[in-house]
Amino acid sequence: MTNQIEGIKMDELKEPAEVDRFVKTWCVDEIPFHVAMNEKMIENKVSLSALMDKSRVNKNYGYNLINGRRTNPGRDKVLAMCIAAQLSYEETQEMLMRAKVGGLYYRCERDVRIVASLNNKVGDVLAVNIELEENGLQPLDV
Repeated sequence: MTNQIEGIKMDELKEPAEVDRFVKTWCVDEIPFHVAMNEKMIENKVSLSALMDKSRVNKNYGYNLINGRRTNPGRDKVLAMCIAAQLSYEETQEMLMRAKVGGLYYRCERDVRIVASLNNKVGDVLAVNIELEENGLQPLDV
């Protein structure tokens, strides 16, 4: 199956001008994860303390991540924060890209169940982890 975005086939992308045009249109700008997450928290009226409580992420780790003192977060920790901030699937995919960790994949049962939790605005990682464990899947490592 060919990756195709707006009629551009990724396996046929060769010319520098075409690559530049594609990058300007489709690649995420360089706003760091912590800046984007802070914006989403403000937008969704989620306090930092509520984010830490509902994400179940170690508070020291989480505060340092949100304040930009810590970089390269783990994928599960980013997912936990996205769940706690009640981000949509699209917003979560964006946060995963900004954090430079893998996005949610439609052929992975664990990821699909996480997407369903995002879509249902579950908002608490404990509930998501219970759902994952009930289905024999690895819970989020927070």
